[in-house]
Amino acid sequence: HWRPQFVTEDTHEDRCHLSGMCLDNGVPALVTSFSKTNAKQGWRINKNSSGLVIDVRTDEVLVEGLCVPHSPRIYQGKSWVCNSGKGELCTIDRGRLTTVARVGGIARGLCFFGDYALVGLSRNRHNFSDIQVDGARCGIEVVALKTGTIVGGLYFDGVDEVFSVLNVER
Repeated sequence: HWRPQFVTEDTHEDRCHLSGMCLDNGVPALVTSFSKTNAKQGWRINKNSSGLVIDVRTDEVLVEGLCVPHSPRIYQGKSWVCNSGKGELCTIDRGRLTTVARVGGIARGLCFFGDYALVGLSRNRHNFSDIQVDGARCGIEVVALKTGTIVGGLYFDGVDEVFSVLNVER
């Protein structure tokens, strides 16, 4: 089994808060974590800039300094992640994080369809009062990958969070 190098033992404590995982050709590839800590609930201390993406295949930390990252993905040969607390859809290349689009909420949930990304949006969370995205709303926005332009969206009243977005092709 795998665990981050900075976590010293398997325990039922929420130390670094692993928040997402993706596969590459059926093999675990990338994970997101809110922090590089080994202390119980240690990830809560600096959520605004302690997040990271780890390549499970090599144990390499690909990028650090994220704000509650979610939804790592590999698509069209690129590594993608939602820098959730900043409301950003990003790519990762050789340790460099590039913002492709800024979306209208806390970005959690990501899937792709052709040249588009579908990004889940959540409103600001009461239990994360130190993380706020201006004008945050709940829904799904469609981002054109070539331009980073938001080309459409579906928004929900009376719902606060979208956690995952799934593309099921038939």
